[in-house]
Amino acid sequence: MKITEGQLRRIIREEMLIEDERRRAAMMADVEGLADLSAPADTWGYYGSDYKSYDARRKEGRTSTERKLKSIWNKHADHEFFDQKMAKLHAIGLYGNNTAPCLNFLDAYAGKVNRDEVSALGWRESKLMTGWTKGNDFTFGVFIDGRVTFAASKDLGTEWTSKATESDRQRHASSGLPKRPYHTNNPEIERYVILDEEDWIERIEGLSNSANQELIVANWQIKSLVVSSSSREGYRIQQDAWQTDDFLISVFNKCKQLGIPIMDEAGTLYYSPGTSFDEDLDGDLDGNEDLSRGLA
Repeated sequence: MKITEGQLRRIIREEMLIEDERRRAAMMADVEGLADLSAPADTWGYYGSDYKSYDARRKEGRTSTERKLKSIWNKHADHEFFDQKMAKLHAIGLYGNNTAPCLNFLDAYAGKVNRDEVSALGWRESKLMTGWTKGNDFTFGVFIDGRVTFAASKDLGTEWTSKATESDRQRHASSGLPKRPYHTNNPEIERYVILDEEDWIERIEGLSNSANQELIVANWQIKSLVVSSSSREGYRIQQDAWQTDDFLISVFNKCKQLGIPIMDEAGTLYYSPGTSFDEDLDGDLDGNEDLSRGLA
């Protein structure tokens, strides 16, 4: 009996679903031993200053349980999917409108492996498109390579590394500062955890849910600078009007100096190392129309 292409796709899909169910059941069996932790009194309490602090979470007795939860996720997650098929984007200054941190961020983190964990948005590389970051109000970000250590279809409420004290940094000197999910109860984990590609398709892409997600990424490197296509700066670049903007001129020069490509969230290149732009910055990007598309 000859199997059609459609039938083959259906068989593969069913096998993936079965594997996804097994993976999820195995993780939740391990999660059963975790202690439930108290939820914040209200939403604003959750987003208040205490949850961001390593010290406050240690004093509350959260650290051990949240560390175990990450360990369980890493035991059961499909790392090949997250690390090799997922585009990972860290938004620079996501919670502020000041664009100046972009240059400081590139100076601090470009050209090396960074051990402090970082939060990121994700999307399957094969499905990247303009606007997939809709709902996340950022102007500049970076596509990064690194190892995903947790994934969820919600804001994970992780610690902020900017809140780390010198004592925190000394405690994690050998591995870098961790970021851990804010844990409340085990049924909640079942609702938000993402373990593999099937979870991602169902809980993120299937719900057009790009805004309500978070990846935690370790040992990461910057691949390219991302300028949101929907931002003022992205629009000026698309219209070849960036040459009259002093800040964008400084961004292009910084990326040229560091050898970092500039692109939008879909992977469409604005500038690539090895090509040049006019030294007086009053003309089009030389060769821009011939640059390849993608993240490779």
